Amino acid sequence: MKEDSAKFEFVAPVSLARARRVVICPTVVEGGKYPLSTSRELLRNIISGIRKVSKTDIVLLASSRSNKSVQEIFASLKYDFDRVLVMDVADSLCVEVENPLPKPFAISTFWVPSVILSSDYLITTTPLKSRRKKAMMATASLLSVLPPTKYVDKKTGDWKNFNELGIDKVLADMYFTLPFDVAIIEATRHYICRNDGGLGRSEDLGKIYYGESAEVDAEISADMGFKTTYLDLVAEGYRGMEDW
Repeated sequence: MKEDSAKFEFVAPVSLARARRVVICPTVVEGGKYPLSTSRELLRNIISGIRKVSKTDIVLLASSRSNKSVQEIFASLKYDFDRVLVMDVADSLCVEVENPLPKPFAISTFWVPSVILSSDYLITTTPLKSRRKKAMMATASLLSVLPPTKYVDKKTGDWKNFNELGIDKVLADMYFTLPFDVAIIEATRHYICRNDGGLGRSEDLGKIYYGESAEVDAEISADMGFKTTYLDLVAEGYRGMEDW
């Protein structure tokens, strides 16, 4: 589903009234406000929607690939919400979770912060960013909840092993292993990265996409003409589970 960003209001499901903990996973970039990082306004919108139906514990969970802690980055982005706990993936106890696919595409298990497994509702949100017609959307944003000590190359700061395995295969595996309840893509603006890694440019779109992560990614891809090979693999994964 999509809506004009100026009219968007996060409506929490009634089931959250019984929730003990909700985890929100924003995209954060050191020194980069929206459209590089999730905007404070959208997070406030989500938190306000949750508070209308529940007094549940709310956790903001993210990871950092720089020398700064997540707490420092959150402070720079003014993520200063009352009664909201901030958690760094690097400081979290992680457990190994098995990929439910009968035949994983690349990875049979993922290390995942235990706070995710012990939560009642999971939300991922990220700005709309693309490079060479490939976009950082709902499914790819889940990379930020994986422990960097296990998956990020210390020298380059990138997902070297994932790239070697095939990032589309990894994203499909991660989709089935980390089933979030709702994904929210902040497309008020579309940030287009430069191919040389320098600062990009942004264009106004004025939209918010939200819903089940694969469906959100598919809708944005159709609207924007993005290449999303991992969605084909997700469909293949579902067929494999039906045949198993």
